[in-house]
Amino acid sequence: MIRALLFFAMCALDAYAQSTTAVQHAQQADALVRSGDLEGAEAELRQVLALAPNNAEYLSTLGSILGMRKKLDESSCCFERALQINPNDWATRRNLASNQFQAGNLDSARRNLEMVLRANAKDKTAVLLLGMVAEELGDYTTAIRRLASVPDLVRQRPQSVAALARAYYRTGARENARAALAAMDPARAGSEGVFLVAQIAATAADYETAGRLLASIRWEYPDRDRLY
Repeated sequence: MIRALLFFAMCALDAYAQSTTAVQHAQQADALVRSGDLEGAEAELRQVLALAPNNAEYLSTLGSILGMRKKLDESSCCFERALQINPNDWATRRNLASNQFQAGNLDSARRNLEMVLRANAKDKTAVLLLGMVAEELGDYTTAIRRLASVPDLVRQRPQSVAALARAYYRTGARENARAALAAMDPARAGSEGVFLVAQIAATAADYETAGRLLASIRWEYPDRDRLY
């Protein structure tokens, strides 16, 4: 009886030690992320998961770090494992959808984002992503409805401005497209971002808008031959 009690006590102590060590590695990973050392943070999280392989939070955190390191396949695997444990982790599902969008897996991205928005219709990041997915799928009406509902997020990113403008151009709403392009924050977008949206206008034969955008970066764009 005493041996049995000692055995269970030792097991409990071992589990506690592993849990404490996992937390310490997780805290170190968080500090490394904050300092910009994503490689170090990834290594710490892998040690965490060696100790706690079925912890959905740690899996999701590693997925996020791998995503930031552009390791999308590994990142998505972590998110999928986390969602098997906790299917209602909507932030993780949204992050998985973002990976799927970047990888061109648009139908899966749309399904996951629709699930997120059924749970929380006010998730603006999910709305933005779903609008961009819809635009890639050629569903321009949905793209406009979604993207136009989150203008503050759209104007911060040249890719989302480009998606909204392209959807407007494709549906014949040229003035709305011009307004979307004009609302972009050029300082945040940088010259590459401005060049991107200028290409959208040029492709739509809106040469006046394209010319104005290109003229605004003529002194700072690194490859000036591409502007003309």
